[in-house]
Amino acid sequence: MRILYAHDGVSVFDHMFLRFLISRGHEVHLVTFYHPPFFSKYMHWGLPRFDSLAIHHYDTDRLAVPLPYSNLHVIALRILTLSYLVKKIKPDVLNGHWAPSYGFYSAMTFFHPFLLTVWGSDVLLMPKRAMIAKKTAELALKKADLVMVDSEVQRTEAVKLGCNPGKIVSFPWAVDLNKFNSEVKGEEVRKKLAVEGNPVIFCARQHEEKYGVEYFIESIPYVVKKVPDTRFVIGGVGPLTEKYVKKVEEKGLSKYVRFVGRISHEEMPEYMAASDVYVSPSFSNGSSATLLEAMACGKPVVVSDILGNREWVENGENGFTVPIRDPYAIASAIINLLKDNKLMSFFGRRNQEVVRKRADLQKSLALYEKVMYTLLESCSYK
Repeated sequence: MRILYAHDGVSVFDHMFLRFLISRGHEVHLVTFYHPPFFSKYMHWGLPRFDSLAIHHYDTDRLAVPLPYSNLHVIALRILTLSYLVKKIKPDVLNGHWAPSYGFYSAMTFFHPFLLTVWGSDVLLMPKRAMIAKKTAELALKKADLVMVDSEVQRTEAVKLGCNPGKIVSFPWAVDLNKFNSEVKGEEVRKKLAVEGNPVIFCARQHEEKYGVEYFIESIPYVVKKVPDTRFVIGGVGPLTEKYVKKVEEKGLSKYVRFVGRISHEEMPEYMAASDVYVSPSFSNGSSATLLEAMACGKPVVVSDILGNREWVENGENGFTVPIRDPYAIASAIINLLKDNKLMSFFGRRNQEVVRKRADLQKSLALYEKVMYTLLESCSYK
């Protein structure tokens, strides 16, 4: 099968999809208009360089002829470029990712079969913040032959934006259980961070407002007052990194906190293994991949009480859910876990069971490929 994959290509999850499709023997073309954002010093992870992957990279932000007071010139050039590539490559399936951007560009090529992959904020947040994002997402959802979502909250929002429920396919953002499991050792990471013998609380969300890392930091004084030897490891990067580092310094918490920056997907299992509790304080999410990875490693979790998290964590059953923007609630949940080893072990075991049953990567990727074959076989446009 010849697949045209339209997205930036810089996420580890892009790499996951692309690597799988190539391993299955498909001819895969990545089209990307990736332009390093203003915080590229934090976020530029580089384009993938897999054997047999054809990369079509066009920096349209620089190539487009400017129009006054508008970025329509960039959008128009991206649509024209993608339309040209569709005619040139003649894919069997066009897979556009992120509804208001590559999903919209894909829809505007009028090519079928078109599979739209929703990522989260593209339907949960952006359409509520900007009318242009709402309209472009609506068009992408309408024109797609099938739409992949990773959670019920995404499904609900997609339907609100006009998507036909009958063409939505559930695809959990799953975990490679060969990499993330309770057998992974974290001693080397603990040694590197000088947290040997300390309880370790880990948060690996990107440093953007919607992920709530600020409130995780504000919970730290409450925790160390009750459990003084606790240490906090903060992974991830983003436009708010400097603000968070400064906040830790101003609060006199540097002794307790380790900022470790971007953690590669290859390193992440050891960081999970080195932690005792994983925290995800985000305001908006579908299925959080790092949350599922922590659960697969048998870690108890503390998560914000939002729909995407409630699909995986039941308060008091396999973790704690806490109100958003509530540092004291985060701290109380962490303290309760640190003072009850039996509860921590119980939650950890339950989390492993949940992930094995519902978020096995191999099963999810097999579904991803099956969806493409279904489109290829059933779509009447080809």
